[in-house]
Amino acid sequence: DLAIRLAQTLPDRVVARKLMDIPYLACAAPGYLDGRPPLQSPRDFAAHNCLYFAYGGFGDTWVFDSPSGRESVQVAGNFTVNSSDVIRDALLAGLGIGVLPSFAVEAELRDGRLRQILPEWRPQGAFGAAAYAVWLPDRHLPPKLRVFVDFLLQRWAETSGV
Repeated sequence: DLAIRLAQTLPDRVVARKLMDIPYLACAAPGYLDGRPPLQSPRDFAAHNCLYFAYGGFGDTWVFDSPSGRESVQVAGNFTVNSSDVIRDALLAGLGIGVLPSFAVEAELRDGRLRQILPEWRPQGAFGAAAYAVWLPDRHLPPKLRVFVDFLLQRWAETSGV
């Protein structure tokens, strides 16, 4: 009856209600960062092993915004996959730097196993996803599902952020 979809854009054939934006964060394990020059801006990622998504437009060009402007950087790395969980595990193993949705690394950032890099620079472009409740237009959304969507909106509003 209802699906939760993480996407930048949705197909025309669905009805959707935006639940929340999904912030993406650049992060790495402290062990990876130790002994390497500090990162001052996104262009410094080019000198690091960057772990990234091999699909969905993410690829090897990362775009970041800050109050001072926008920077785009071509990154390279020895690890490309299509899973946030696998990239997170590789980051925890100290293999490089990655950009992941905040919900995928929230606990690891909180307990110090990962560090956010350049928090003033927000990943943009392909990283700008949101969570949506979606359903087909030819289906009537029962009241219990409307209540569920409202619950999700309230719950995620209370827990959003890192």
